[in-house]
Amino acid sequence: NYSIWKIRIRAKLQREKVWGTISGDDPDPSALGSSSDSWKVRNDKALGIIVEYVSNEKLDIIADETIAKAAWEKLERVHQGTNVALVVFFTFTDMLR
Repeated sequence: NYSIWKIRIRAKLQREKVWGTISGDDPDPSALGSSSDSWKVRNDKALGIIVEYVSNEKLDIIADETIAKAAWEKLERVHQGTNVALVVFFTFTDMLR
């Protein structure tokens, strides 16, 4: 279940002090025209956590990502579509009752 996974991984990322690389509180300095080795370490740690805990079925979706925030957002987009489809399905079946 993605919503449960998301809560657990966010908590782990916060505990490891790397959630900011995903939330935007610790943005990629290259987007601002500079670089930071310490940011790269935090990003790599966050991405490693996501890769380690994502299911094998979803790993191929983010396999080429090098930015944790991009990987997180890809997974969100994939699961948003799934959640919308489920809501529509259950709404429809409820209407048939």
